[in-house]
Amino acid sequence: MPVVEEHPTGLKESWHCGDYSHAWGGTPAYQFVHSVVGFEPTAPGCAKVCFRPAPGPLKRLHTEIPTPHGAIVVDFAHGKWSYRLPTGVELD
Repeated sequence: MPVVEEHPTGLKESWHCGDYSHAWGGTPAYQFVHSVVGFEPTAPGCAKVCFRPAPGPLKRLHTEIPTPHGAIVVDFAHGKWSYRLPTGVELD
């Protein structure tokens, strides 16, 4: 993705212009994981997490959520959710 290749440690304030000083530029990524996937850490360091997904009209999705323990992999297809948790992370 060109935006990431251009500056892998930050997000621009918009897709095609702006600078990297606006943290709210990352809100789509946060909102997707929080609102659609329903991810929420329930213990420090993501040792425990819960999911309250609300996929709306989506038919499928795949995402990887970074944690200090490694990535949590989330898949949704055919009305079913699956979660792959790294060692050190439990579902709450």
